[in-house]
Amino acid sequence: MDKEKSKFIATNTDNYLYVQGQSLEKSLDKIRIDSEEENEIVKYKTIGTIRYKALGLMGSIGDMISTIINWNEEVDTEITEAKKRILLEKYINKADEHEILVE
Repeated sequence: MDKEKSKFIATNTDNYLYVQGQSLEKSLDKIRIDSEEENEIVKYKTIGTIRYKALGLMGSIGDMISTIINWNEEVDTEITEAKKRILLEKYINKADEHEILVE
């Protein structure tokens, strides 16, 4: 990464991240998943919702079980998001390296 770009990023971090986020959003909009994977996501989410609602009917014990289950899922989600951020950072760094080599 050249000095000018580094200076811009350092002084305009919010703008840079916003632009990178917009670029990522556009890229994500272009990606399509197959119907089988989409169906699996819907099925998983539906089962989770039904389980959550059923446990809610059990009162305080159901709330406790639901909290434990949700905590586990939230931890898994946070770990996945952290991995995505690391992967995205590596991707951006590689793209920057390639851009410098092309120049």
